[in-house]
Amino acid sequence: VIDIRKIREDASGVKKALSKRGQKGLGKTIEELVALDEERRDSLAEVNTLKAKRNATSKQIGSMMKEGLSTDDIVTEMRELGDEVTILDTRIRELESKISDLLLIVPNIPHEEVPEGGIQNNQIIRTVGSPKQFDFDPKPH
Repeated sequence: VIDIRKIREDASGVKKALSKRGQKGLGKTIEELVALDEERRDSLAEVNTLKAKRNATSKQIGSMMKEGLSTDDIVTEMRELGDEVTILDTRIRELESKISDLLLIVPNIPHEEVPEGGIQNNQIIRTVGSPKQFDFDPKPH
């Protein structure tokens, strides 16, 4: 499986390498992977911000309770934050599942020295020995 970081950093290079391999229909898949990864990263940043806010608010509630102040408004805000975090966590899991499924479709990138094309473009670099000659027609198994 190709690493999503490689696709994120060089999407056009990945598309070019896959077209060299003969996989021309994967351009849209690569673009979709980049978009889903960007959305996942944005969602992760947002959920981390909300969790930090929730932690700070929890500390604030503790200090307010020690002072004997009312915390009803802040507790309500905490519940709303918790709901938002839950929704975002669910969305992140969905995005990660989609990304994983799409990554399974994308084949590995061939080495730069691999010639473009199919079997007809294969090059014999070297041979060792000579093919064995039989007195009969060998079976192709």
